[in-house]
Amino acid sequence: MASDLTRRNVLAVTGSALFTAVAGCTTDGESDGDDNEEALDSRVDERVDGEWLLHRATPENTAATDGSGPDGEPSIAWERAVGAKSGIDPLVVDSLVFAYPPDGRDVGTLEAATGEPTAAGPLASGELAMGSDGETVVAYRERDDGDELVGRDLETGEETWTTDATDLSTPLLTMRDGVAYQGGSTQPYGQAFDVDDGDDRWESESSLPIDFAVDDEIVAYASDEILAALEADSGDQRWVEEFDAALSTPPLIEDHVVSATADGSVLAVDSSGDLDWRKQVADGAVTALAAAEGRLFVGTESGVVALDADSGDEVTRSTISDAVRALAVGADNCYAITTETDGDDPENRLVALESGSLESAWSVEVPGAVRSRPVILDGMVLVRVLPSAAVDESDFDETLLAFA
Repeated sequence: MASDLTRRNVLAVTGSALFTAVAGCTTDGESDGDDNEEALDSRVDERVDGEWLLHRATPENTAATDGSGPDGEPSIAWERAVGAKSGIDPLVVDSLVFAYPPDGRDVGTLEAATGEPTAAGPLASGELAMGSDGETVVAYRERDDGDELVGRDLETGEETWTTDATDLSTPLLTMRDGVAYQGGSTQPYGQAFDVDDGDDRWESESSLPIDFAVDDEIVAYASDEILAALEADSGDQRWVEEFDAALSTPPLIEDHVVSATADGSVLAVDSSGDLDWRKQVADGAVTALAAAEGRLFVGTESGVVALDADSGDEVTRSTISDAVRALAVGADNCYAITTETDGDDPENRLVALESGSLESAWSVEVPGAVRSRPVILDGMVLVRVLPSAAVDESDFDETLLAFA
């Protein structure tokens, strides 16, 4: 089972069990249309409120949003085939879901309310949304003479700028205060550029993984046993600290850079790289992190633990004890993807835990191996899963499920 512990694992967000699913079906089992059908050329009237603008939702990597999630135990409202090329969370803005298109379909933009593909969104054919600030969407597209990033006006779809992309195994970027930050595997190892016009801010001479967190001062990242930070305004290295175990991609919360280790501990360093606290929370690996309202939610192989982000002190533990594969936090609940590890046929579930007490509010089965964290909107949770037919995962589409 892959966890969230290194940049090499970004494509294996959750789960290893396979499942049987029929893409493009509604909850009554009747097909809601061929996934190769022509995309809608206009928007539907129904809207879903809430946004998930970036991978992990926020530039600080907290996987937190003010979306309310479903009111009571949900069911699957719609299913839709999406491409398996990207390890990015489904991005949502203006009631549009951005996902990589599946084989046979040029458009990867879906209506959040219905799951129907729509060409009325801002992206052109073959473009993959990497993030948005609510006004501009930045997309990645492949070109024979070099891959590039493109900025598009979210409302009009107008292409406002293009720039060369770094070598991207998985296109991810982080955006904050009008600046986009992108890591890469070859020089330049990372770059920052203006969201409005694509102009360069800086290029990093230090190795910068594709997944990191940004606040007003620093770009924080983990690589194997290294936790490090760059200056956000210049890309210069601020500090590098080495620990005794592999570290997870850090969130930033309460002026701390927080990371988890493969041996079950969680640690926090300050903006200068000095260790503030380290707590042992599990016997095995920490599998997921999320943060909101001064609390750090820690996924383990036996449930969720809430820590005070300032001190690291334990606040409470969940009433569930299944293995946690992914976490996200909404307005009132912490949402977990769990796997029942007992038995020969593990069951994956989407569980809503009350944020204050971590008592279970509801739990529903997820039909398959989950490939994204829960994406929380008002009245809805989106989860991407892997079809059971996949032997070579890269050759098969995945399915996006909407629970409402």
